[in-house]
Amino acid sequence: MNLILPHGAYIPLMKDVPHAGIVCCLFLGVIAGCILADKSYERFGGRRNMALAAYISIPIVSAVLLVLRFGESLLAFKGLLLTFLFLYASHSDIRTRKCGDLLHVFILITALVGVQLNELPDMLAAGTFVFVIMICTSVIFRGRIGGADIKFSAACGFLLGMTKGLCGMMIGLILAIAVNAVIGAVKHRNNKKYGFPMLPYLAAGFLAAYFI
Repeated sequence: MNLILPHGAYIPLMKDVPHAGIVCCLFLGVIAGCILADKSYERFGGRRNMALAAYISIPIVSAVLLVLRFGESLLAFKGLLLTFLFLYASHSDIRTRKCGDLLHVFILITALVGVQLNELPDMLAAGTFVFVIMICTSVIFRGRIGGADIKFSAACGFLLGMTKGLCGMMIGLILAIAVNAVIGAVKHRNNKKYGFPMLPYLAAGFLAAYFI
């Protein structure tokens, strides 16, 4: 594994991430989860314990699955960082229906970890292709897919590559349509009128594709 640097220079990285590194990330994830839960517990009917359980369990479960899938490797560490970024993106979209551009920059930076220069053209092609598809999807659905959703998907496509990027995008879109169709039917509500946050579904789709 290598970390890409300008002018074709590389810094060798350890093949395996120390166990302490993953534990440290989990500790920071729990703290971040507590902060997010404290700011969004009203979304859980005012129940702080339920909010805490939701925001803390996600990084823990993700870490366990990542280690089972990739071992204590750089891929597991990278996936855990993505989990934190995706969790923040989902939280921001649910609360404000907005997501700062800095998040997409962090995803792009994470994407470059362990990447060699000859992989960049394919990654750029994947990010561009996902971007174009999301633009077309937004036009078809008359703007219900926002700019943050499009930029988020493009950044994830750049990170995952063509096959996984398209797979993650499709999983996210299908999840969004299916889940909100059920919610609309149960609550007898027209989601076309009210809309819904898209990033939580896209985040779930791209995180699932990361495991492929």
